Amino acid sequence: MKFRTTAILFGVLVLLCLGYWASLHWEQTAEREAVEAKRLYSFTGDALARLGVQQEDDPESVGERAEDGTWAIVAPHRIDAHQELWNRMADAFANLLNERTIEEEPGGLAGYELDQPRLRVHAVTRTGEEHRLAFGKLDPYQKDRYVQVDGGPVVLISDKSYFELNRTLDLLRQFFLFNDHKQGITRLEYARIRPREGGGTPGDADGPAELRGAEESAKVVVEWSEEEGAWRVIEPAPPGLADQEMVQQLVSEVQFAVGRGFVDEPESLDDYGLAPPKFRITANIGAEGAPQTAYFGVFARDDEKGGVFVKREGERAVFQVDAQVVVLLPPTPDAFREKRLLSREATEITRIDYTAGSTHTVLENDLDRGWRMVDPFQEPADQVAVSNLIGALRDLRGKGYYSGAWPSFGLEQPAIDIAVTFAGEDEPRHVRVGAVPQGSDRHYVTQDTGAVTTLSVQEIAWLANDLFYFRDKALLRFEAKQAGAASLTFRGAAYRFEMGTRKWEVMEPAGKVWDQQSDMAALLDALSEVEAAGIAEPAPPNQPDPYGLEQALLTFEVELAGDEAGTAGPLVIGAVSRENPRQRYATVPDRLEVFLVKQSLIDEVREALRGIRDR
Repeated sequence: MKFRTTAILFGVLVLLCLGYWASLHWEQTAEREAVEAKRLYSFTGDALARLGVQQEDDPESVGERAEDGTWAIVAPHRIDAHQELWNRMADAFANLLNERTIEEEPGGLAGYELDQPRLRVHAVTRTGEEHRLAFGKLDPYQKDRYVQVDGGPVVLISDKSYFELNRTLDLLRQFFLFNDHKQGITRLEYARIRPREGGGTPGDADGPAELRGAEESAKVVVEWSEEEGAWRVIEPAPPGLADQEMVQQLVSEVQFAVGRGFVDEPESLDDYGLAPPKFRITANIGAEGAPQTAYFGVFARDDEKGGVFVKREGERAVFQVDAQVVVLLPPTPDAFREKRLLSREATEITRIDYTAGSTHTVLENDLDRGWRMVDPFQEPADQVAVSNLIGALRDLRGKGYYSGAWPSFGLEQPAIDIAVTFAGEDEPRHVRVGAVPQGSDRHYVTQDTGAVTTLSVQEIAWLANDLFYFRDKALLRFEAKQAGAASLTFRGAAYRFEMGTRKWEVMEPAGKVWDQQSDMAALLDALSEVEAAGIAEPAPPNQPDPYGLEQALLTFEVELAGDEAGTAGPLVIGAVSRENPRQRYATVPDRLEVFLVKQSLIDEVREALRGIRDR
């Protein structure tokens, strides 16, 4: 294709694009001009300084806008306004469109139901310009409403605009329990209130009117710590970490609690259990928000939704919020404290230094191999045992809290000291088990936060373990399907088994075969995971042989193929334990101790060998 032709085609494309853009621009301009031509008013919503709405026979709700743009309800009572809704109504009023003029000089209003309007709206601009609208019924197409403008013509206005302006007082007020709730609560106080004996005192005049003749009997304070990213209990002393779930549930309920059934001029606060109230909640909203207080009374017995009466400090109005707030309140002053011994997640633990009497071990979490014992042995740890210990630390809940750790608590030389190191922290956190007070069945215990609480003797049993508890119990462990050959001696008889092309063969004794392959499978299953039931001796003595290991009852070694190529064993099992006839002594080559295994293992091997017969 020649350059001239390409240039011509490109020019045509440009002209087409310009034409398309011009067409769209013209259409959009025409649409804007059509909309502008329909507008009742030329001002914007920001121009309104006063707006009143009245639904049929209800009192008019009037809002006034201050110089800074904030609204306040001034009638029928002075009430905090819902800023977003008042701004929406102002914008909706300023942007009203006359869809069609019905009558310039209406002869009668009853036909439009404008003699008794559904809604009246009165607006005043900052320059003093006034406008009044009366909304009647829907037109036959059920899309627009008849509206009389400033006592003159009747026009049609979209029913959507009517919806934006048709608001009850309960929607126009600030109906959340606290102002500026979207910023989030950073501090929360809860205090029970009771009547003061003898009634009021002269000092009552200095406090909130709601508390005159009453006093606070308990107080709980929690604060959000940005540094820790967690809630903390500030009162009662001592300060400490809070139960995050319990506090967050209450904070969320309070933050988003919505009022309903407002009574702006209650005849008597006694009717609502607010003279005096039952308790108060004070919340700080945002990082630097001033405290806001709400007082709570009795449950609303006639409320199907389950409500409790509330009033804000310094305001007359009484309303209801869901009684779930009451359910989430702390039943005792200490209820919001973190009760677990470990406050962080188990998955964050990297090391545990465990000391209980003469037992000491160090466990480290290897991301690839799981928990390993690094002191006093270098070997895998019992994964279930470590998980159980961590689970106990996470699940056990302390009872009672103490300011400081006194010498009488026995925490300077604890019976158990569990030092837990978390990822990202250099210093371990200690859980220490101290003394049992005289006449008590509870130990003093420190949480990992340093706070002192107590656990029962029965609960402490979950934390008290010996060294064997943490050690890997497996003396022999292999995948039965990986076995290629096995050597066994049992009661002086020697056996050799090899996997043939499709089945296990008996190589020794000569002339023998398996009656059924399932018998060989049972033998491998019995020996593929042999666990120690205990330790008889830390190391076998040189002479004599008190454990029957030199003339062993059973020895077993297996040769593995595939990914696990190599050998496992030999496992050597000797005499019956002198202390427990249901156990026998055993050793393995990679560990020094004399272990104990269950007698039932011998019974399973004996039963499997019954499947060998003459060829």
